[in-house]
Amino acid sequence: MTDLRLAGPDPDNEYHAKVTIVRMWVGQGPEAVAVMREFKDNPELWDKHHASWTGVCKDGFQLSPQHVGRLITAFEMPGDESERSKRKLRLENAGEPADEPDEPDVAAVLDARGEPVTQERFQRIFAHSARFGAIMSALKSIKAQLSELDEMPAGEVLHQQIKAIERDRRNIYAAVKFSKPWAVCPYCGGSASHSECGGCKGRGWVTKEVFDQSPAK
Repeated sequence: MTDLRLAGPDPDNEYHAKVTIVRMWVGQGPEAVAVMREFKDNPELWDKHHASWTGVCKDGFQLSPQHVGRLITAFEMPGDESERSKRKLRLENAGEPADEPDEPDVAAVLDARGEPVTQERFQRIFAHSARFGAIMSALKSIKAQLSELDEMPAGEVLHQQIKAIERDRRNIYAAVKFSKPWAVCPYCGGSASHSECGGCKGRGWVTKEVFDQSPAK
């Protein structure tokens, strides 16, 4: 497994960097699942930020513990049985549930309101909604770094363009924010075709702006 530990002494930087990997690439490959597994095996990586593994999943990864458990299991490799047993023992000693339920968990995927998405065709869409938040967080970080550079001698030329850069950054931020899938269409329930629903235009889901104008709001 690729070692995802970052160089540098600051554990907070390491924590945030790894959480960002999961939020950006959840479900897309072994890198994100490797971080999930590493966090589950090493509570010292997150115990300053969360009181429990459930908190890591919900607040850190923005996923349900059941969904995280399924992803970790799906990427288990032959020969991992001993590691799984060790992890189970660690969780039992910490008072956490050692095993996730086997039955399907329809609440594993939530919309932006925190409501379960039960229609399978929309679960993959809303499973990626956390990536919008990760991009917005990255844009906020860019703003902070630009502001710091703007005050430094090294940012003398940057200062001449800082207003234009910030205007573009705000536009990108707004475009991402208002494009995020918010909920299954409250008008057609996700079942209409393009010609039948003026709310979702046939996508089956709506943004926050559209949802806030609907009777469901």
